[in-house]
Amino acid sequence: MEQANETSSDDSVSTTKMSGGASARQVINDLSSSVWAFSALACALETGLLEALSESGSLADLSHRSGIPTPLVEGMLDVLVALGLLQRDGDVYSGVPGLLPLLQAPFRDPLLADVRSAYLQSRAMIDAAKRRTLTGGWYHTDPELLAAQGTPGGLLFYMLAQMLFPQIEDLADREAFDLIWLPQIFLPREVLERGLRRAWAALRPGGWILLIAYSTPGMDLDAALGRLMNVLWGGDPLYPEQVAELLAAAAFARDDPQADRGPTTGVLNYLIDLVLYESLSTKNEVDEFVASRHTKSGKSWFVGALAQINTE
Repeated sequence: MEQANETSSDDSVSTTKMSGGASARQVINDLSSSVWAFSALACALETGLLEALSESGSLADLSHRSGIPTPLVEGMLDVLVALGLLQRDGDVYSGVPGLLPLLQAPFRDPLLADVRSAYLQSRAMIDAAKRRTLTGGWYHTDPELLAAQGTPGGLLFYMLAQMLFPQIEDLADREAFDLIWLPQIFLPREVLERGLRRAWAALRPGGWILLIAYSTPGMDLDAALGRLMNVLWGGDPLYPEQVAELLAAAAFARDDPQADRGPTTGVLNYLIDLVLYESLSTKNEVDEFVASRHTKSGKSWFVGALAQINTE
């Protein structure tokens, strides 16, 4: 490894070059910049500045509408220009084409909730670390955070949430449900194993169980963060194939998620697409769709890796 030393009158800073040539100090600096950039985005969303940019707006008008001093508005929006989310022409700002749909229903509220959830959860993690109380498990009680967590999936996840049981191990129903959404990312493996057997018994023949496998192997940043969040939320970092093995052991049969839907990946992804793009707008429409996807016999499952369940 190549090492460089910088010495000041007060201290000596040793900077070791990492793979790819970036120094540890530069990596930390970049992360710090990312935090500030994310904060600028969060502030623009929370103050309504981004929503106001569904159409082009002048700096003076945006400052007046938000009640934020003009230099501060300019500073925040220039950061978003640098990120490629906005365009600037003189004193007029506008959203790039890819941003505009996110500023309108049905994406606007889920976008704010997603950003809000990220900064509230990360702040809670750091606060717990400072108190030396950091541990795994979903222990959040902040009403704002809980509300944000309940928003991103809109209609679909609201309905799925109605099927959640506080204690899956206590589920005693028999052939009572057509679909069960089991949040295995919050469950330790031993709880998941017991819960799957009870979920199987609670489903009617031809019913579905839906799970998300948040963890994936590898040392890239997305994979590492996925495993960290999985453990932080109380689950074990199980990969999709490991969840599949647990489902098979619980007597579920795997459905072919791409049998007749072309590029879509799994029934969960398909439902999300349909709901978000308003092809399905009522609970009855979703119920009818789920009923139409029942297998002729047995009980089916689909595990989607996080990357497979994005709706872009």
